[in-house]
Amino acid sequence: MHFLTARSLDFLATRSLDFLATRSLHFLTARSLHSLTARSLDFLATRSLHFLTARSLDFLATRSLHFLTARSLDFLATRSLHFLTTRRLDFLARSG
Repeated sequence: MHFLTARSLDFLATRSLDFLATRSLHFLTARSLHSLTARSLDFLATRSLHFLTARSLDFLATRSLHFLTARSLDFLATRSLHFLTTRRLDFLARSG
């Protein structure tokens, strides 16, 4: 599990989620949270979250999660889960 966290999920954090943070969530911070302060939570519910659903999360689904499926999870399946099976589960059997 430590290998899973330190290697594969770190790769996920630095590539896919970093792309999400710098594009979609940056837009959310700059526009939506400013509207939250200046206007109301009602504005956030009716305009910003609708925009988040229709544009940002759609962009996330087609770009970042596609990258996650095609690259990161494939790496996870071939390397980390093999390591998890051969090392960590053996450790869990001995310590449990």
